[in-house]
Amino acid sequence: MELSKEQRVLLNLISISIASEPSKILLSEEDLLGVDFIKVAKESIYQAVTVQAFNAVSNYKKYFSTPIYNKWQEFAVNSISSNLKVLKAQNDLVEIMKESGFSYAIIKGTSASLYYKNPYERSLGDVDFLIDRKSREEIEKLLIEKGYEKDPMAHISHVIFTKPDAHLEMHFEVAGLPENEHKNRVKEFLEPTVETAKVESIDGNLFRTPKEVYHGVIILLHTQHHLLGEGLGLRHLCDLAVFVQKTKCEDFWINDIIPLLKEIGLYKFLQVMVTTCVNHLNIDRPAWLTDGYDELASEVISDVLQSGNMGKKDKVRANSGMLLAKKGKRKRGAISTLAISLHRAVLLKYPFVKKWWILYPFIYIYKAVQNVLRMIFGKRTSLNKMIPEAKKRQALYDKLDVYKTKEN
Repeated sequence: MELSKEQRVLLNLISISIASEPSKILLSEEDLLGVDFIKVAKESIYQAVTVQAFNAVSNYKKYFSTPIYNKWQEFAVNSISSNLKVLKAQNDLVEIMKESGFSYAIIKGTSASLYYKNPYERSLGDVDFLIDRKSREEIEKLLIEKGYEKDPMAHISHVIFTKPDAHLEMHFEVAGLPENEHKNRVKEFLEPTVETAKVESIDGNLFRTPKEVYHGVIILLHTQHHLLGEGLGLRHLCDLAVFVQKTKCEDFWINDIIPLLKEIGLYKFLQVMVTTCVNHLNIDRPAWLTDGYDELASEVISDVLQSGNMGKKDKVRANSGMLLAKKGKRKRGAISTLAISLHRAVLLKYPFVKKWWILYPFIYIYKAVQNVLRMIFGKRTSLNKMIPEAKKRQALYDKLDVYKTKEN
């Protein structure tokens, strides 16, 4: 897919916010002719990079009107205001964990923002924190005592707790682990994450964050998790870009992360995604990056721009993630993959069936019929729309060889 002028301008704005020498990548007047900056602003919202883009757009302010600038500024201010609310919720959590003596590590969110030039440019959604699985029941009880409500929906890797102006995701496992023989290897590698977490600060707001060697793997797992799910947006690609930009010369890349990725089948994924960041977000090229992935990187950036953050731009495309073969499991057809997705959904939403298996077939059939009826009446995306979109996405993702090793 050929990128539009507006998409190229947005990528340039994000590059300016990341690059070590922004002045060297400013666009020319010819590049900016005919650009619709309203579309650029809207795209920045879809991609959850509004503040980054707005802070950089002052370089091109003469090419669009003041009302557009003011409206864009309004969205940026709202995004920062939302970030401050998330930071307040995080501070409350940190205080609770500190008083109780439980260890944790903030993942994604503010931990990712530490690698940005301006941490407040990174859009925050909720507070994700990783705990020691052994402490799960005690921490759940503690949060409920502190007034949080536990979401009844079960999830594979986390539990959700909420109260007014606070949304917490308590992870007892990192999302995006392979569903094959390498799962335990990755879990073993990341085992020290909580125990070895270090204290960092954003304007005096203290919190524990993973050591870089573990954080790098978590960011990569998170990136592939979204890419092969609802969709990867620029916000998450930027997390990888700024992390690589800041740590590319550290020994842990050669000594720890790259050997692990080669072992589990994510090395090609790393090379393609970092090439995407180098070619389209203008980060400095790491010495360990190899050649030969430019074409795939172009396909990835097109995929990102079609998706939007968490698949925000296209509901059909986002829902097609249910039909994708992923995470290192044996490749299945779209219908088989959907059947497995429904199976997993039943186990998550109705965990009691793990004990009372006799109820499982009745609930499974009920949910299958319910979904079909919702599709017929337009309340859910139909398979006729999802399958073609899933096939297009799968064609790209197959080239990334995610979790594919010589053994499998």
